Amino acid sequence: MSIPPIGRSAKQQLVLTAERLFAVHGIDGVPLRQIGTAAGMANKSAVQYHFGSKEGLVEAILVNRLDDLDRRRALLQARTSADDLRGVVEAHHLPLIELAEEPQLRRPKGMATRCRKLAPRAIYTGP
Repeated sequence: MSIPPIGRSAKQQLVLTAERLFAVHGIDGVPLRQIGTAAGMANKSAVQYHFGSKEGLVEAILVNRLDDLDRRRALLQARTSADDLRGVVEAHHLPLIELAEEPQLRRPKGMATRCRKLAPRAIYTGP
């Protein structure tokens, strides 16, 4: 059994572990117990306790990523003049491009379908 890194809450560790496993095996290819075990949780029902279901966990992953994207966008926008159209567009899109280039987070199997169901149309612009 592995121990979660110091400084990360159980929920954070579960979200990060689930995201990694979903990217490799697909959402339907990873049982909730496997996520808990891989995250170093002693409680076999840790995912259900923290998120209620696999859908709740997927939603938490999306919220986590959106928070990261929003922080990165805010940082880039703060460095860009409002009249610099190219800079404004780059500040908005660069975080998405960076995320897409992360090899461990290539489009997980089944994630697009779940994103369409969970994310409001205003924030989800995928295929």
